[in-house]
Amino acid sequence: MTPPFRPRRAPLLTRVRPGSVADVWVMAAGLVFVVAVSMADWLTGPDVSLVIFYVLPVVAAAWLGRVRTGVILAVLVTTIGGAIAAADPGAATGAVWLWNAVIPFAFYLLVVWLVVVGTEGSWELPGFSIIYPFAPEK
Repeated sequence: MTPPFRPRRAPLLTRVRPGSVADVWVMAAGLVFVVAVSMADWLTGPDVSLVIFYVLPVVAAAWLGRVRTGVILAVLVTTIGGAIAAADPGAATGAVWLWNAVIPFAFYLLVVWLVVVGTEGSWELPGFSIIYPFAPEK
């Protein structure tokens, strides 16, 4: 006797879609990843930039949890990165420190916007008119 036919499960990447994971789990996983990258950033010192690793949880949060989750994680990543940079004894001060904090945050927001546009196929971010201030009234 042959066993009953069971359809194959879809691969993991096709089962994990935008909105398919609760925001709490996305934020928790992002926080764990950010803490790990932050420890590596602290150990490597200011000569090695780990921005590319900081952006990974922001991408995942924007893809899985949408705009709000991505922006929250971008703020968290920027704050932690700025705190690590400020804790360095030879840290930049004044306008240089501000520049080094604002530019990564703008980069993370751009990444959030691009990920959401890529997943939704729309250039307008619902409920986030700060990024797109000249949106036509509806």
